[in-house]
Amino acid sequence: MLKKLVIFFIFFSISYLSTGQEIILLESDFSQTPIGKNTSYFADENREFSLDQIIAFDYEGKFIKSEKDILFFDYQYSTHWIKFTVTNNTKDANNVFLLIDYPLLYKIKVFLPTKKDEKIEYDTLFAGDGFNFDKRELKLATNAFKLPIKQGETKTFYLSVESDGDLVSLPISLATNSSILAKITKRNVLKGLFYGILFLIIIINLFYFINMKDKVYLVYVLYVSVLGVYVALRDGFAFQYFWPDFPVWNNIAVAIFAMLIIVFILKIAQMTLDTKKQLPKLHTILKYFIWITIVSLLPVFYLPYYRFYINFGNILALLAIIIGTVTVIIAIKKKLFFAKYFIIAISFLILGTFTVVMKNSGASGIFQFEFWFKILVGIEIIVLAYGLSVRFNNLLKESKQQAISRLEEINKLKDKANRELEIKVEERTQEIKQKNEELKVVIEEINVQKEHITLQASNLKTSNLQLIERNSEINQQKEEIQTLKDEIEKHRDIVLEQQQKITDSIGYAKRIQNAVFPSIEILKDNFSDSFILFKPRDVISGDFYWFKKVENKIFVVVADCTGHSVPGAFMSLLGISSLNEMLSKENNCTAAEILDSMRNKIKTTLDQTGKID
Repeated sequence: MLKKLVIFFIFFSISYLSTGQEIILLESDFSQTPIGKNTSYFADENREFSLDQIIAFDYEGKFIKSEKDILFFDYQYSTHWIKFTVTNNTKDANNVFLLIDYPLLYKIKVFLPTKKDEKIEYDTLFAGDGFNFDKRELKLATNAFKLPIKQGETKTFYLSVESDGDLVSLPISLATNSSILAKITKRNVLKGLFYGILFLIIIINLFYFINMKDKVYLVYVLYVSVLGVYVALRDGFAFQYFWPDFPVWNNIAVAIFAMLIIVFILKIAQMTLDTKKQLPKLHTILKYFIWITIVSLLPVFYLPYYRFYINFGNILALLAIIIGTVTVIIAIKKKLFFAKYFIIAISFLILGTFTVVMKNSGASGIFQFEFWFKILVGIEIIVLAYGLSVRFNNLLKESKQQAISRLEEINKLKDKANRELEIKVEERTQEIKQKNEELKVVIEEINVQKEHITLQASNLKTSNLQLIERNSEINQQKEEIQTLKDEIEKHRDIVLEQQQKITDSIGYAKRIQNAVFPSIEILKDNFSDSFILFKPRDVISGDFYWFKKVENKIFVVVADCTGHSVPGAFMSLLGISSLNEMLSKENNCTAAEILDSMRNKIKTTLDQTGKID
């Protein structure tokens, strides 16, 4: 027994001397200790070696001592084996944890040495987004493992880190349970604030979209949502809470959401800077680049293409930054409204992207880079949100001003039409007055003739002789009187006939007007709970109602024409005729266009020039 222990000790001593690796001593005041420089590693480029072979290679001195606090391996498809030795001088045998604080690792296996029947065997712990989340011993977004090592015991641990083509960054440390929980709690408070800001911005801009029906706010909401999911992927929350049983999707999702961020930010640039109108050439470049980016994502589920896309996506991101920057610079030169907000926002986004590039390049301070990435991206989102809110207020002001201008124009047109109609009514009134004067003259002539007849009758009574002598004359006068009477009755009949014709014409006009009005049955077919209240003052009316269903639209008009009776009825018929003619030709028009068309039709029909002859 003692002989085996001596041999085991000598074997390990040779291993330590050959690699130059230092034993990690955990003292009683131990809280968290980075161990990057206390590790050694071996690159299994073809993923062909087992744990037993790796241990044998370790004995042969093939492991390389790390010189960095954070082990970093660039984009590759190999497995890296890491080894470290720990001596536990703390009082707590169950409070030593291995923390690899980088969520975006593919497959991690930690091999825990245990002694069984004088032999050393290894149990395996799993983590990384290449395994289902429930396979982890500690259900955390980051990668943490409990190391079983008793007080005063020294153990050597092996772990393998397999990459799927992405880079490998290993901020590796030993920590106590309390220090891990404290760090996670502190980070989650800051992350919660970040995600809360994103959620608030999404709600506000959804409100803008619902009120303005402007698609740029919807695109911005999608952009913030995609950015939020991308950050959640980097934090490990997406894998933990959204799709813990789909590790394949989690790897691909990082590339997809990174590219969607590019798509949506360029789309926001198109819409806010109105590149289609203001920058047509750049608009075409942006449009094709967006489609190229989207199409390039389609085969990403094919593993060989995904491995190619990891590097190709970086090229697309660089091109997107160049195109976006050029677009904004030109927009600033043209003094486009949103350009100043966009240049500030894209500057912070570029700085945030730079922090990711620095981290991906293996620079130290991985957590500071992630922290500043969230800060810079958060500022970028807030700047865009503020710019869009200013844009919202400007659009409201413009809409109000346009509505006021349109209303003033309509009032001017209405006043002009009223004046023209008043002139027509006055002319018609003068004609009627003239006819009345002529009628009065006729009546006065009849009265004079009646007085003359009365005088003649009185003279006849005074002298019978004169009557006898003038009998023949009287008879002749009677005939003249009869002729006059017939003429008076003829004039009376003419007056009565004209009056009857006028009455009949008005009655017939009423039937015509009622005929052109839509029936209540048509209205009830479209609006079951409906009625029509129509009470003209003078038999026929200058008021009219009209409605018509064209495809999936219903047009309803309630109008008040200038004047009453015949003049008003004429105007109502002109209005209904104009509506029917216009809706038969064009059914995709606004209320303003309908009023303009009616105005032009009435002017043409009445031959109005705006001048008084």
